[in-house]
Amino acid sequence: MKINFTKKEYRRLLDMLDISEWIMTAFETEPSKAIKKYDALHQKILAFSKTMDCEDIIKQDETLGAYYPTYEYEESEHRQYIENYDEDTFWETLSRRLSHKDLLAQIGEKEYEALDTEERFLKLGELESIYEAEFEKNGVKNLKIEKKAKLRSVD
Repeated sequence: MKINFTKKEYRRLLDMLDISEWIMTAFETEPSKAIKKYDALHQKILAFSKTMDCEDIIKQDETLGAYYPTYEYEESEHRQYIENYDEDTFWETLSRRLSHKDLLAQIGEKEYEALDTEERFLKLGELESIYEAEFEKNGVKNLKIEKKAKLRSVD
């Protein structure tokens, strides 16, 4: 199969690849086997950066032979999609986890497990709405950990 891209389309493809790569690897300390197969394809596409006049945003590490985005590119406009995703994911996950914790505390694990899917969804949704409204208005300002944990020194 052969796919032809204009230089503008190739640049958009690089943006999409950078966004997807962030989602897959942002919190990885070592690449997994699953991610390595995507990285090979990513590198194959980045290898065309010179041909597609994108040397200003993609550089090749001569020692490793791999291609990497420049710092300027990593700070470019497409990263706003990542920032929006991270922000939305944070608040949604926080609301969902706190709602789950609260519902378990209110009705107990046995009753929680006995709820049918729709009923569980509705109860969690009610609690999530409360948290979402609070976070929309105040962010984390009113969020507290009541139980004081004994902290160890990180010396």
